[in-house]
Amino acid sequence: MRLFDVALKKDPALAWAHMAMANVYAFGKLADGAKATGHVEAFFKLCPTSYDFYTNRMLGSHGSPEVQKKVAAALRERVQAETLPDLLNVCEHLWNLEFKITPPAEHAGLRKRIADDVRHLRELTPQPTIANLRTIREGLNQAGDQAGVTAVEDEMVRLFPQLQETARIVQERWRKENPYAKPGEPEEKKRQHASALYAVTAKWIEQWPWEPVARVGRLQAARSLKDLAPAEMKAAADQLIRFLRNNEVIYGFQPFAHQAAEEYLRRGIFIEEVPALAEVRLETVRERVARREPSDIEPPDIANRSGGVLLAAEMGAVELLAQAYTRLQKPEKAPELQARLERVTPQEEREKTTKMRVASRVAELSGRKMDAFVYLEKAIELSPKPANDPMKEREVELHVELRSLWASLGGSEETWRLRSERKPAVLEAKADTEWEAPEKIIPAWELTDLAGKRWTADQLAGKTVLVNVWASWCGPCRAEHPHFQKLYEKLKDRTDVAIVSFNVDDQIGLVQPYMEQGKFTFPVLLANRFVMGIFDGISIPRNWLFDSRGTHRLEQIGFGESSYWEQRMTAALETVQRR
Repeated sequence: MRLFDVALKKDPALAWAHMAMANVYAFGKLADGAKATGHVEAFFKLCPTSYDFYTNRMLGSHGSPEVQKKVAAALRERVQAETLPDLLNVCEHLWNLEFKITPPAEHAGLRKRIADDVRHLRELTPQPTIANLRTIREGLNQAGDQAGVTAVEDEMVRLFPQLQETARIVQERWRKENPYAKPGEPEEKKRQHASALYAVTAKWIEQWPWEPVARVGRLQAARSLKDLAPAEMKAAADQLIRFLRNNEVIYGFQPFAHQAAEEYLRRGIFIEEVPALAEVRLETVRERVARREPSDIEPPDIANRSGGVLLAAEMGAVELLAQAYTRLQKPEKAPELQARLERVTPQEEREKTTKMRVASRVAELSGRKMDAFVYLEKAIELSPKPANDPMKEREVELHVELRSLWASLGGSEETWRLRSERKPAVLEAKADTEWEAPEKIIPAWELTDLAGKRWTADQLAGKTVLVNVWASWCGPCRAEHPHFQKLYEKLKDRTDVAIVSFNVDDQIGLVQPYMEQGKFTFPVLLANRFVMGIFDGISIPRNWLFDSRGTHRLEQIGFGESSYWEQRMTAALETVQRR
């Protein structure tokens, strides 16, 4: 900040110094909306037709409406006069900006103008590059022409078969044509999907050997195929782990090497390889966290995320090691693992629950089976109700382990049944642990919907309000919305409840096409600037619950597909109503 301040005093026309200062004031501990806006406006006064992705993003989030309109007008003039096709990539930035400054009621006319821009670009590109085709596809998407989007993607696949863009198109189309089985559907349908994914990923890896997503999909499919030969299971894991050793371009919430080790333990295969997988991957996580340079601008919650990643990897490694050493009959390893576990200091409740489960593994390795039983039983009780099939399977496995420990301690079938009879009330009480106190209190708001209608928080006074926060590019949001639509249909006529959604897309033009494709009818309020003004960074999807007095009561983050999603939401609404 000092360096840029000195530079601007020497030369106020240093445009990129203004943009750098805008970035400082846009985020984190030093956030200052007025200063960020001032520097953004100074930059665009110097560079009114800039179409750099980053600068236009800053213009959209911190530029005043007046400056946004001036820049849009300058870019529109440039586009209409442009004759060099490579420079027409400015179109994408122009379209995003025009959707921001155009009232929703006039979006239909804007989509027609974008369709004209696409035709103009087509005329200039008889032999298009991949960059031009990306821009054309984006324009057709924002114009709402899905048939045109499909045709352009066909062209991209035909002309550029070896590019990553093509791989993504082919993989996404396959997934749409072959959706995952829904919760509650027959196991055979899940097995058929996993088998088909396992087969097609072999072709993808052969066609695009540099592409990581296919390898991840193959490991996921292999884990779902319970009858897969051990050698094939190991091959699917090995090829992904080897690839990531030199090309760490994709991460799993649980490290992929740990996923492989977990599967080996589950199947009782290659147990001797589990310790190496646990330790090697943990070391990779440590190196990645160490490479990340801390910044004095970061708010505490973001600065602490790296510590959370490392903590999860450390506990995951200790759990895998304890299980492997138990199978390999190496109890002498227990003191070392106990010492490592004691150095872990979890902060969040979920992390504390995980540590309790890991403590059970270490206690079993030590021969302290009663301790192992108590730790595992408590960990199961405190865990949130499983929200998807993998989590349900994991819960079943933990109950099987708990039952096995009970038997090894001399417990009978009758006493196990008696002990289990008192559990449902406890488990039911923990079913709503995904709902928590709000991370931040949401202030009064005034927003417009896709039709240009004005909504305010005051208009919903006297009602319990559920707000879904989402973006069209967010995979979990897209998975959640069929459930959200069903809940909206069920409750939309109630006078005591209101269901709305806050969209945070930076590309507003993509929102209406998304709603039409999904046949969604729930209210969409354009809230990017409002939400980003509250949070330095926000994970989505998330749901907010407000009581009839407008007080922000509960928050739920993320989506785990489940057959009882609507019931859980309805129960949460009723809980808030009773307060």
